[in-house]
Amino acid sequence: MCSSDLTVMDWRSSDRVLMCLIDGCPPPGSTEPFDDEMLLLFNADECDRAFLLPAGDDPHTAWRLFFDTGSPAPLDLFPHGDGPPVRPLSRYPLVARSSACFHRPPRGRRRSDI
Repeated sequence: MCSSDLTVMDWRSSDRVLMCLIDGCPPPGSTEPFDDEMLLLFNADECDRAFLLPAGDDPHTAWRLFFDTGSPAPLDLFPHGDGPPVRPLSRYPLVARSSACFHRPPRGRRRSDI
């Protein structure tokens, strides 16, 4: 059985989906620059699902699709970081048994910004 769109984490759920946001913050005390934010979506469910993309550190900068294993070629992979933009806080449809990855540039963030 497929449930509605996911917006809240519920570890007791039988849904087989996961979204992971990896920020681009360097370790504390590091002088290294910020890196891109990465957003990973996994849908191991038997049903298509819609994921609510987070705002992250910058609610005004779009996520850029890097890959979507459920999309047909050539719309499945954008190795140069030029994938279609997707607004934060919008829903991204992911077909059953697929995954997707988005990235977003750091936009000049500094450790003092967080």
